[in-house]
Amino acid sequence: MSVSEHLLMIENAKVHIIDDNFKFCVTWKCLLEKHGYSVSVYQNSDSFFSDYKPNVPECFLVDLRLGDDESGEELFYKIKNSGISGPCIFFSGYATIELTAQLMKKGAFYLIEKTAKPIDVLQVIQEAIYSGQENNNLNIKLLTENECKVYKMMVNGQTVEQTASELLISKRTVEFHRTNIFRKLGVKSMKEVILHSKS
Repeated sequence: MSVSEHLLMIENAKVHIIDDNFKFCVTWKCLLEKHGYSVSVYQNSDSFFSDYKPNVPECFLVDLRLGDDESGEELFYKIKNSGISGPCIFFSGYATIELTAQLMKKGAFYLIEKTAKPIDVLQVIQEAIYSGQENNNLNIKLLTENECKVYKMMVNGQTVEQTASELLISKRTVEFHRTNIFRKLGVKSMKEVILHSKS
């Protein structure tokens, strides 16, 4: 039985691989694309923040020992602090139960050894992406009735003025609702709101 027969593919899912080992990146890019994932590869944090484009659903595979200048854990904190909320899986050549627990307490999804079987890694990726989708759905439930109305109009591309006119409220109230929506969904731009709605 092939790896793909064990796993359900998640439509439009993207995996971001951040590792300074080019051969490792290419190997995993080919494998993940073979199983239906869209994949972007970055060799350091500079290239990641320069080229990253948000996608929902998505997850991140980060080398724990990224390079001499920066660790994968440091990059993980930068990703979180920048408002990117996708689940992060660390790769390491020396994974231990203690280290895995430590990283998960800090918000990582999991730590997996680089020597792990492909089916095991694919399973973790699938679980991470499902986890991210569930978090998005939970965030929607945090919106009030009025915020849900504004959210739907945002997703449909309606402006503040159009929303205010249709809902018979002031532009200032619309802006207030939009601010709350951004905060509750954990996003920072309209593009991210639209991507969130497609998850």
